[in-house]
Amino acid sequence: MAENHTKLKKPRNTGIDLLRIVAMFFVVVLHCLGRGGVLNAAQPDSAAYRGAWLMEICAYGAVDIFALISGYVAFTGKEKRTCYANYIQLWIQVLFYGILVTVLFQITGKAPVTRHDYGMVLLPVTNGLYWYFTAYTGLFLIMPLLNKAILNCSVKTLKLAGMVIVAAFSFFDTVAGRFMLASGYSFVWVTLLYILGAILKKCEIGKKWKVYQIAIGILALYAITFLYKLYGPEFTKLSVTVTRDCLISYTSPTVLGAAILYVIAFSKLRFHSVLKKIIGFAAPGSFAIYLLNNHRLVWEYVMKERFAFLAERGMAVIFFCVIGFALAFVMVSILVDQVRILLFKLCNIKGLATWIENSIRWLGDRILCSGDCKTEGNSVCETSRKAD
Repeated sequence: MAENHTKLKKPRNTGIDLLRIVAMFFVVVLHCLGRGGVLNAAQPDSAAYRGAWLMEICAYGAVDIFALISGYVAFTGKEKRTCYANYIQLWIQVLFYGILVTVLFQITGKAPVTRHDYGMVLLPVTNGLYWYFTAYTGLFLIMPLLNKAILNCSVKTLKLAGMVIVAAFSFFDTVAGRFMLASGYSFVWVTLLYILGAILKKCEIGKKWKVYQIAIGILALYAITFLYKLYGPEFTKLSVTVTRDCLISYTSPTVLGAAILYVIAFSKLRFHSVLKKIIGFAAPGSFAIYLLNNHRLVWEYVMKERFAFLAERGMAVIFFCVIGFALAFVMVSILVDQVRILLFKLCNIKGLATWIENSIRWLGDRILCSGDCKTEGNSVCETSRKAD
């Protein structure tokens, strides 16, 4: 009977899926306030200024959350083969939305579109069109090594590594800025977050914490960041300059701490079957939200200074307009991505990605084993395949 048992697929963590969507909602809010011009247009010390910055701070952990999730879900407790086809499908998705939005702008005449624009979207990583995807590409290349190291490290060693990452690359770098993390807009920071996410999962950090306790922690970290932004001291000591904006950064310990608490809290959430289906329907579109909102033409001709006028309308108007736009953008993006998913199925993009992966593996085997296999009877190649 044992031979006939099918291997059960481990159920997805619906709370983490929901958090992906929340993180992308935060991204749109950040872009409305920043690129949209609200923060620059608001008069300092006004209610609109304070309210806009409070919203900015509450949404600032978006990128940290998304990168932490990558490491959290990647750790499964056992060694597994790296699926390069997943990245290939992701790259094709980036290409799809890059071309789609560019074509739409050209058809509608909303922006001058040239051959150069199409050349840019055809090479998204080379041209650095999406900084996070570019950073994730670098991370993906070393992911097999990271996964093996995390799997083979003891819980004690990983906890120590996590403490070092937080102390050196968050606390210290926020003050001194000596590790060239570019405030978190870098491959190095995304990689560190991936490692931290895996550490959270393997070491079961926060397993015994209650959701309400975590919520209090998040609010406290928001409060510290907000109060320092408004009233914190600014000084220069030993060639290190500390400003009121020092905690408003992806590498900030308060922003990172809140992001970590979000991952722990949402991993504990459990939902009714109906909500599970709704979240399961929406979650695959989370990356589409980022790609659509960050397309260079959308960034320049849709988002730029579009919301600056809200700064004169008061905090309530800013809140409802920004939140309303972000929610609408998220929902429309998710629906658009359902069409993309259907098209990808019809075109068998998954099969194409798998074929490309198999071709790359076959070529890699031939290159890496060209000398050894002749003398060792293909044993080197077989060992390499089993390890993969």
